[in-house]
Amino acid sequence: MSSLSTVFITLCMVVVSACVGAMGFLLNLADLSIAITIALACFIAFYALQFHVFMRDTRTAVRSQAEDSQKEMSFLFEQVANLKRYIESLEKEISRSQQQVHALVNRQLDEEANKRSVIEARLVQMEENITQVQTQKIVNFMQGVEQIAEGDTSNILQISEGSLNAHNSVALQNIQAFGSNVQIMSPTQELEKQVFSALKADSVELCLAPIVTLPHRRPRFHHASLQVIIANGQRIGSDEFATLGFSDEILTLADVKIFEKAAIIIPEFRKRTPETAFFINIHRETLRNGRSFTEVLEVLEANPKIVDQIIIGIASNTLSTLDPLESATLGALRKQNLRFCVTDITTLRLDMDSWSAMGMRFAEIPASLLQNDQNAISSDIALADIPLLLRRYGVEIIVTDIHLETTIVEVLEFDVRYGHGFLFGAPRPISISAPKHSSAA
Repeated sequence: MSSLSTVFITLCMVVVSACVGAMGFLLNLADLSIAITIALACFIAFYALQFHVFMRDTRTAVRSQAEDSQKEMSFLFEQVANLKRYIESLEKEISRSQQQVHALVNRQLDEEANKRSVIEARLVQMEENITQVQTQKIVNFMQGVEQIAEGDTSNILQISEGSLNAHNSVALQNIQAFGSNVQIMSPTQELEKQVFSALKADSVELCLAPIVTLPHRRPRFHHASLQVIIANGQRIGSDEFATLGFSDEILTLADVKIFEKAAIIIPEFRKRTPETAFFINIHRETLRNGRSFTEVLEVLEANPKIVDQIIIGIASNTLSTLDPLESATLGALRKQNLRFCVTDITTLRLDMDSWSAMGMRFAEIPASLLQNDQNAISSDIALADIPLLLRRYGVEIIVTDIHLETTIVEVLEFDVRYGHGFLFGAPRPISISAPKHSSAA
């Protein structure tokens, strides 16, 4: 209420009170003193009423201001709480980002350390090779000196008498005759040449053989291999390369090819049977060959979704005689989160501690080893306890070379879960271009 309105109302109250007193005096209802008293009483009553109204408005305004202040305080508290939650979320994001950065840095450091160990191992291998070559040259030189010392003195006299040209012509004829004999290839060398040409020309087929669950015989995994188609239409499996004595170059090239083909076919299988996995054996020579091993890693890094469906098979003899270079490359494979399988087991004296430390999850044991009672004598544990003991180390047995029904009966006594052999299906080629129509599925 403004000051002008207050003065105006007060004047009105004075006028009304005076009028009331005057009317009482003029109408002879009261004398002058009583009339003045009545006027003062009316003024006091009006003033009290005005004060009451003023106090009521004041209380209402104060209450309204208090409510507004409370609302503002509540809004401020809510904003503070929201700000606190936002700060907490930022702290969590920062902490998560720091953890990711630390994990990335540690992973890169591990990769660099692994690459450095591979390079160091390769340098050691190169030094050893250079030393061997130099030693061999020295030996050959000494042998040549001994041959000259023990040779025909007449030839030396002829050379000293000026017949050097004739002697050189005879030597040249001998070298040419020796070269013509070298150029005559053996059948194995000719076959190796044809296989190498077929691999270079990509004249290969990926073959799959089922690994089944026992005793239900349901396909659970697939064993992958290559069939190389040479010029005359003959097919040679990659599992035969080592026994045929092929060169390291062919073995490593075949390993790279099978990974390339698997990278194409596995995504198709994932659509239908996402839980299946493919066993792919890798030769020792690939672990030692930097170029081929790099190509295998490039295939895996370019197709990260197939890594959890690949199980690398490594021969037992390779695992027991790993050199620093092979250990480093095997560690690089473990960095890819691959699973591993021990293959080509020839004895039941199993190095379970070493296998578990290397990340082996499967072991392929031929059925003949479990069927032969003499193996119980050479083994440190009973035959029946081998599967259970390996399982404690996280290694599952796959019994291979099961070709007869009678073998199944004997194998089931050992509580094995997986079997592989011609009894369940021979390796069948699968079409890379149209995997959905493959019979190997």
